[in-house]
Amino acid sequence: MLNQSKRISPRLAVESALQSEDKIRTPFFILFKKETELTKDRYAVIAPKKILKLATKRNALRRKFYELIRLHQKSATASATRTAPALPAQKHYDRVLMANHKAATASAQELGDSISKYLT
Repeated sequence: MLNQSKRISPRLAVESALQSEDKIRTPFFILFKKETELTKDRYAVIAPKKILKLATKRNALRRKFYELIRLHQKSATASATRTAPALPAQKHYDRVLMANHKAATASAQELGDSISKYLT
């Protein structure tokens, strides 16, 4: 599970990210991102009731996304420390992933590949 400090918690922050112009449509989710002045990236996952009626299934899908984001960050951090000793200051974002119908039936491998492709 993704660390609580790396999740977007205030509802207003999620809503402002959803209003941003910067969005990417993928086969499994829509990625909304908004640049922030924080020192780290933060994430939120939305699993709409429209695609999964049962709360237990929506929560399971959200947990799967959070775990895949955590694994992606872990591998990205490990590769960044090996390749470049000093990087210039990079931008940080609030990112909101809104799952779609295909995400409900996709395997963890497919979702992981999509996350690693679009979160870099």
